[in-house]
Amino acid sequence: MAWLDDAPEEVRRTIPLLVIDDEADQASVDTRGSYQTEEAQPQPEDYEAPSVINGLIRNLLSKFQRKAYVAYTATRLQTY
Repeated sequence: MAWLDDAPEEVRRTIPLLVIDDEADQASVDTRGSYQTEEAQPQPEDYEAPSVINGLIRNLLSKFQRKAYVAYTATRLQTY
């Protein structure tokens, strides 16, 4: 994504970004992260690094001021 990093700040500030993740899974959503409970607030040392895919998504989104992220999956729950 060097071409994106090389884009002028003015371009990234004014052009909106729409990311459509049509293969969203647990890596996209990042189920590895820390969870907040009613009993205790997580401390910085309790946080885990995001999954690789989630980290890449966050990095891409952070490059734009106007952005939207849509995630969906075709996986359906099987019940027997």
